[in-house]
Amino acid sequence: MSGRLAGKVAFITGAARGQGRAHAVRMAREGADIIAVDIAGKLPSCVPYDPATPEDLAETTRLVEALDRRIIVSAIDIRDFDGLCEVVDDGVATLGRLDIIVANAGISAPAAWNEITPESFRDVMDVNVTGTWNSVMAGAQKIIDGGRGGSIILISSAAGMKMQPFMVHYTASKHAVTGMARAFAAELGRHSIRVNSVH
Repeated sequence: MSGRLAGKVAFITGAARGQGRAHAVRMAREGADIIAVDIAGKLPSCVPYDPATPEDLAETTRLVEALDRRIIVSAIDIRDFDGLCEVVDDGVATLGRLDIIVANAGISAPAAWNEITPESFRDVMDVNVTGTWNSVMAGAQKIIDGGRGGSIILISSAAGMKMQPFMVHYTASKHAVTGMARAFAAELGRHSIRVNSVH
């Protein structure tokens, strides 16, 4: 452990399992306290895999606390802008600051182009694009207010850089996330905030 993030606070979405949990545990290992959210419940009907559970979110909490770091956890849908803002407000009030946002939560719903329904297209875009935007908007001003700069990481995909067959809606959403990262970077750089997308 290098302590590179000692004293910092990270807001991470989709933190109940998988990549989101890995981000939370690694950042805690590096010294950060964590504000963690996950829907930990029902996903849109187009998603073919099981959702994370409250037990998954509790395990993330256990793993972070085992590293002697603080963690504030909420089960919330990233499409809920007001709810996300409240979570971040409460987290910053408790932990004292915000330095990092990892907008990791997203969904994948493989389907041939002519099998994607309007509802499925809308669900994927709402979660992957609007939810990512919500996550940044809920926390970016808190980083600016801290006056110390920071980092915002948007989890895109290889599908955010190249063609991905059988996932038109997912590919479109991840290209949007890539563009969003570039656009946020252009405006937030003057506050010493790095914005990157991960593919």
